[in-house]
Amino acid sequence: MNIRIGIIGCGAMTMGAYVPALQAMHEVYTVTAVADPSEERRDLAGDVLGLPRSARFASGHDMLGAELDAVLIVTPPQVRAEFAAAAASAGKHVLSEKPLATRPADAAMAIRTAADNGVRLAAAHNYLWFAEYAAAKEAIAAGEIGDVEVVQISALGVWDNAGAATTAYNWRYDPAAGGGGVLMDMLHLVYVAEDLCGLPFTAVSGYVNSHRPGCQVETMALCRFETEVNAALVNIGWGLGGGGATISGSKGRIDIRYQDGGTSPFSPLQAVTIVTADGTQELPVTPNRDTIPQVLADFADSLANGRAPRADGAGLQRGAPARCRRPHVPAGCGRPAGDADELFVAGGSQEAFQ
Repeated sequence: MNIRIGIIGCGAMTMGAYVPALQAMHEVYTVTAVADPSEERRDLAGDVLGLPRSARFASGHDMLGAELDAVLIVTPPQVRAEFAAAAASAGKHVLSEKPLATRPADAAMAIRTAADNGVRLAAAHNYLWFAEYAAAKEAIAAGEIGDVEVVQISALGVWDNAGAATTAYNWRYDPAAGGGGVLMDMLHLVYVAEDLCGLPFTAVSGYVNSHRPGCQVETMALCRFETEVNAALVNIGWGLGGGGATISGSKGRIDIRYQDGGTSPFSPLQAVTIVTADGTQELPVTPNRDTIPQVLADFADSLANGRAPRADGAGLQRGAPARCRRPHVPAGCGRPAGDADELFVAGGSQEAFQ
């Protein structure tokens, strides 16, 4: 099976990660069209992929008229749900960067449209394939630490990376474009925490703040997520704070540590260890960060074999807004409390539960 795929959005992530991966998987994928409002960006992608001018579109909606089996959406978050719904309505399968939307209602609309049209809708949750988290999952499945009770992930040393140099602004600072700041930027760690808990999150509470005067998005988010039997604490921030993870179980724990106490993936993996009453053992883990190929392989396999991808529509939809407690928003946060609450609920009660 060779999947004809079109790409909407030709920014840094597309050119640095997706295009090389798709080219390497030429037996599985053929990129037949690209779309970007920037002529420079779409020509850059088109030239690298060897596409004719007729396959380079200024509008993602126009691209949907091309002969495609699937669409890859790598745009800023505020337009992803719109393109996902349009692609699904056109009968195309969809793989979208995370988060799918900046508002739960938009995500629900895209998911419903995909279901109504019988197409797959998947999110690029590439951190699920990070070697340290995969090793932790294997250890949990083997019963090494018993039943998981608490997952703690600290990522207070996130690098504040801008997008492509030709982008007019850093959309991560624009709440309308990104849906939030560092929490939406690093939602990866929320879905990883849920995966390690092994059950869907059903409630959330937290604290958000901005340590930059006038900043309209959160630069720090301390989050607590609950399932029916266990919980996760996920702390995320732009800066130089500490990082690492601990999964505590009824019989022991798994510690994931990075160089100099840093944050993944910005600091190298140092060690993954299991601590039980019998002692401590270090797991043999080979670090990996180029996990977009696994995302693409999982998506292709889901289409070929009629199964759900690891992050499918059901997972994207999961959440319980009515049960989510609003986070404390301190004075001087840099944005009105109501907006910050809406941002967190969008990220925590629906979008974060991917």
